[in-house]
Amino acid sequence: MKRFAIAAILITALWLAAPTLAGEIIFEPNIEYANPDNQHLQLNMARPKEAAGDMPAVVCIHGGGFRAGNRTRWDALCKELAGRGYVAVTIQYRLSPKYQFPAAVHDAPSAEFLRWHNERVYRA
Repeated sequence: MKRFAIAAILITALWLAAPTLAGEIIFEPNIEYANPDNQHLQLNMARPKEAAGDMPAVVCIHGGGFRAGNRTRWDALCKELAGRGYVAVTIQYRLSPKYQFPAAVHDAPSAEFLRWHNERVYRA
């Protein structure tokens, strides 16, 4: 419950700090960001259509105790954040019991992916 409260406070702070944009967004689902143990891990990304320069990024990681859950749960939030000027992604990670801790922790290098994607796509 404490984690939920902290997450709610952080999301509210982001909401209030971000300027409201009237622009359109681009939503890109199913982008593969890693392939550990031949598991094609994917993320969904939302970003402002009219992106200029570097933008702040938010990574949404679903709950479920590393046993359950789905990245699509956060798609609506990612789209809303993109409408406010953020790049937002929601990631998939390997679940237990098949993959034991800390597999899921190792699956969350999406910040590295964002850096790579930004350099490859927007600065080419």
